[in-house]
Amino acid sequence: ITSSIPLPPSVPTKVAWMTREMVSRLSTRRTQLSRLIRMSLNTASRKSVYRYGSNDRFSLNSLNA
Repeated sequence: ITSSIPLPPSVPTKVAWMTREMVSRLSTRRTQLSRLIRMSLNTASRKSVYRYGSNDRFSLNSLNA
């Protein structure tokens, strides 16, 4: 986009309004996404910790046996 092209005064305002609407939608979507990501990360970390614990127990049992 080159600034040399003269734009009518109605275009920048429309673009600004569109970008504002897009930004607001993105922010709401971002909060939802961050919440989902946080939830998934929590579940993943719990699973990995549980898996690690079970693996550790298994290895200890095999070593004892």
